[in-house]
Amino acid sequence: MERTEITRTLPEIKASIRQNCSFAAQSILQVGRDLEEAKAIVGHGGWLSFLNEMGFSASRAENWMKISREIQPGSALGALPYSKALALLALPAAEREEFARENAVEDKSAAEIKRLIAERNKAAEAANAETNRANALQEELEKIKSAPPQVIREEIEILPADYDAIKKKAQMADKNVGDAMQAAIEAEKRAQSLEAELARAREEQGESGKKRGSEALIEAVDAFLSQAEILAMHPEEFTQGGNDCLFFVKSVRSWCDRMEAALERGAMAAEVVIK
Repeated sequence: MERTEITRTLPEIKASIRQNCSFAAQSILQVGRDLEEAKAIVGHGGWLSFLNEMGFSASRAENWMKISREIQPGSALGALPYSKALALLALPAAEREEFARENAVEDKSAAEIKRLIAERNKAAEAANAETNRANALQEELEKIKSAPPQVIREEIEILPADYDAIKKKAQMADKNVGDAMQAAIEAEKRAQSLEAELARAREEQGESGKKRGSEALIEAVDAFLSQAEILAMHPEEFTQGGNDCLFFVKSVRSWCDRMEAALERGAMAAEVVIK
């Protein structure tokens, strides 16, 4: 704490305090300086006794000394009553006089001044919070700008230009496979039926009947072969099923040829196997 320079005697100081207290509204600064000087003379041990003698409480004396320290001589604030001047000390020193002018504090009570200061502080805090938020957003924006670009990869299915035509052909091929497989099944059933007819013909008509039954079977197989060969003339519609059908029918015909040859040689006891 800065040491107060003593220039007067204690009786002189007492006289000054009593005189200036009668004009407290104009002389707060001087009374505060008087108290500072008296405190330096009497010391800590005699301070309370001195205040009692002068009619000051310790808190009031400290406030007056605070006002004298913080309000400069010649300031308009020095002419304010004690309670108003003390309320203005809640503001930063650089803002006090401007606040006093803008709010005409000489026409307001100390309570009104405190309320205005509280509202001012609340608005300042809100403004600071908004400024901080704006600064944070600006910093985040700068980080985003300075960050390396991110490459986002996404798999996209690209269909060929002739997708619909290809799909249609695939559907047609599936249908052809089904048709060919069905034809093969029908051919197999027909061959089995012809084989049964041949067996009955052998039993009923003997050698000649068996030969005629074989010829009928060969004619039927020839008919299947002819249809399969027509299908082979259109390879774009031919499928593996069609190949299977053609292979089966040719196998039946080969079997029939071998059976006819066996009959002609008189090998009636040979077992016929369809492969």
